[in-house]
Amino acid sequence: MKTSDITTLLRAKGFRATQGKIALIAALLDSPSPESIETLAGKIKGALDAANVYRSLESFVAAGLVRRIDLGNAKSYYEFAVDRKHHHHIVCTDCGRIEDVKGCSEALDKTALKASTSFSAIQSHSLEFFGLCRPCTKKSVR
Repeated sequence: MKTSDITTLLRAKGFRATQGKIALIAALLDSPSPESIETLAGKIKGALDAANVYRSLESFVAAGLVRRIDLGNAKSYYEFAVDRKHHHHIVCTDCGRIEDVKGCSEALDKTALKASTSFSAIQSHSLEFFGLCRPCTKKSVR
């Protein structure tokens, strides 16, 4: 996505298209997997400090531009959400590598609702898988 497209997107969602916000969205777009605040702040060093990265990300989440992901390690991770299909992640518990898992069945929502005695609708869901990547598996066998 070009800088002008990011600017248009930010303005359409009611944000000022500052250099820092544009750099933050560009960093998310360039990332193949969800990123932590610390990693993103490092990637756009000089454009926004860590506190402003956090505030901007939370505003982007509320506007639907960015998705916050909990990978079970007391950190939040973020990924660009516009025009991206719903998906899940698999995470290496040794090195922290994160990979997208494509495809999500609507049957999962239906199964959860059938099993529930108190809910009549599901608005969203999050599902992450945890295990060892191939390099870490080879490392642990040695």
